[in-house]
Amino acid sequence: MSDLWLTPDEVAELTSLEPTSYKAQCRRLARMGIAFTPNAIGRPLVPRSLFEPKPARKEARAEPDWSKVA
Repeated sequence: MSDLWLTPDEVAELTSLEPTSYKAQCRRLARMGIAFTPNAIGRPLVPRSLFEPKPARKEARAEPDWSKVA
């Protein structure tokens, strides 16, 4: 299985539904506001990236305008 998507068992655990209940899983994910894409047989593909920590962003620090300093 690809690392891009949650496994069928992970989706079942997330939705508290049987791994083969694709339509019910899709409805539950939609109600939960979790993005997914149904594949050709209707199984919801949930991006793993939704549940991985995001790297901390470095804030851009403005340099002082030294030309204004006497």
